[in-house]
Amino acid sequence: MGKKRRAPTEWLAIYPDLIIIKKKRIERNSMPSKTITTVIDCETDIQIAEVSVVGESVVSQERDEEVIACKYCRTEFDLTRKPSDRIKEHMSCKSHEKMKNKSTSGGPLQPTLMDIEVRRKAKHSKFEGATYDFIRALCYDGIPLVKSDGFLGEYARKYCPSARKLPHSDELVKKHLKEVFESHKNSIISRIMDKNLTVIMDESPDIFSRPAVNTLFAFYDNNTKSKAVLLVDCNIEKRCNSVSMAVLLNRVLSDYGVHWKNIIGIASDSAEYMNKMFSDLCISENNRMIHINDSAHLLHIIVDNAFKIESFKEIVNILDKLGKLFKNSNKIRDIFFDICDDNNSPQKIPKVFITSRWFSILRTANDVQELWPCLILLLNRKDLQKNKKVQKLLNLFGDSEHQKIIFAKVIFITDVLKPLEIMQKCFETGNVVSHQMYNIINVKLISYLENNCKNYENISDKAKVLVSTLSHENSKLVKESFKNFCDAMISKWNDTKSRNLSNNVFGDDGIFHKCMILNPYEKRLQNQTYFEYQNMFNIVHDFDLSEESNTQLENEFNDYLTEEIPQNKNIPILDYWISVEHKYPLLSGYAKDLLCIPSGSIDAERSFSMFRNIQTDRRSMISNIHLNMYSILYFNGDIEGYFHNK
Repeated sequence: MGKKRRAPTEWLAIYPDLIIIKKKRIERNSMPSKTITTVIDCETDIQIAEVSVVGESVVSQERDEEVIACKYCRTEFDLTRKPSDRIKEHMSCKSHEKMKNKSTSGGPLQPTLMDIEVRRKAKHSKFEGATYDFIRALCYDGIPLVKSDGFLGEYARKYCPSARKLPHSDELVKKHLKEVFESHKNSIISRIMDKNLTVIMDESPDIFSRPAVNTLFAFYDNNTKSKAVLLVDCNIEKRCNSVSMAVLLNRVLSDYGVHWKNIIGIASDSAEYMNKMFSDLCISENNRMIHINDSAHLLHIIVDNAFKIESFKEIVNILDKLGKLFKNSNKIRDIFFDICDDNNSPQKIPKVFITSRWFSILRTANDVQELWPCLILLLNRKDLQKNKKVQKLLNLFGDSEHQKIIFAKVIFITDVLKPLEIMQKCFETGNVVSHQMYNIINVKLISYLENNCKNYENISDKAKVLVSTLSHENSKLVKESFKNFCDAMISKWNDTKSRNLSNNVFGDDGIFHKCMILNPYEKRLQNQTYFEYQNMFNIVHDFDLSEESNTQLENEFNDYLTEEIPQNKNIPILDYWISVEHKYPLLSGYAKDLLCIPSGSIDAERSFSMFRNIQTDRRSMISNIHLNMYSILYFNGDIEGYFHNK
């Protein structure tokens, strides 16, 4: 009978230079004549080796092992194969003495297979991280990934050690872009989980005139403690109707794991198919939803209608030609700047406006009003009389009397539309809180259109003086055109408001009016009965829940009404509700959801502006899948906090 095999601890007692390493060995069958053995380090859970052995099949099994190794050289010794001679030989060799001396003097140890594998995995992880972050940086800035094959990629490879093996753009697009997008999508899903959301949908043609539909989620984000609007889908549709939009919305909600009971409402424009889609979804999915029409879009409609009247078509045409007068004409520009210097006027030219944007026309009208004397001197220059652009403008301007009429109408445009421009800017910021919408629509806008808009006394003194210098007939004509301009806006507004602004949202008993109770500085001015606001809370609170939660909501609301008004009125309302979360846990959550309801689909319009930076003439062949990924990453940006913590 042979000697008993020594245990690992016994070897350590004999040779102090040895240590014990624990491993896990997994054997599995991949084919009848092949067994694959995987060795995993128990401390780091890192796969050290995978060895294929051809031979008889064995049953798959997993077992723990202990191996002794030199603590300086990391040389391992198999205890099943009489390690005594190998250990003695190793301990007496010069290489062991050399590594031992280095170790005692602070030198490096001999790397083992495990050390090499750990370094390889760390290096690979660092490389993968650099690749993904490079893709994120390009997508967040709207730069095509094909640029990685150019000097931008060469710069990264030259100065970033982790990016020296940066893949070709084809591999970045086909493999890594999808992984980056999935990570981004999972981040969105985690943010919106169990949240009350408002869906924003809008349609706009792409560069091929195909209908592109953007879908966004608006909600209160606990991470940023503010209102968040995230693009979740950008899709090219074959046609847009109520059925296709409903199918698209159902698919998006399914992709992000959102249930219809968490949808507060849908914000869209006033298109007929959008209204039908909403009414159908209310019947089939959630009858508590509200439909928020885009008020900014309605402003476009009423002002565009005013510009279509005959007496102001000429003014729009003149403003258009004045804006284009200096385009590709450096000589006229230089002459005009000299005239501006001589008359102490600023050196600038009228802006070229976009016909479909009334506030763009207004900006050009403001420039023309400011530069009017210099523009008249420019058109009367003898050395420019043969210029075709100048000749066309002179024909439109006519004699001095007609020039005064044109100038008076330009001033009328700036005076009448300036208050509307302020409201338009409020809508376009996307920062209007829901309770402020009632004041803007029902107080400021309606009051201005019905009372102040067509009041001739509100026109600037400059226009009145100019009109007084006209003949009686022309003066009467100008005043009549001013009245027609205002009447065209008012009549279109009355027709549009009754058809597109629903009473349950914008009316006196609508959600936006009732949300004014959530303003702690003005709550005393509102109705103090909880029953009056149950319809508002019903949007975000399911009253079919337990009686206990309903009672808690009512008690918190009554306590809020009796609470003293905050002294510091400079605190934003959303920040106030964040500060009282501990006091009104249920009410504060619902208040934040209601205050973050968007005022319309203006965020979708902003997403289309960014969408056109992605789908350009040079990137017209981009696939719909990649277009969706690029657009979402570009609009949402670094919500995961890879480059900074938001």
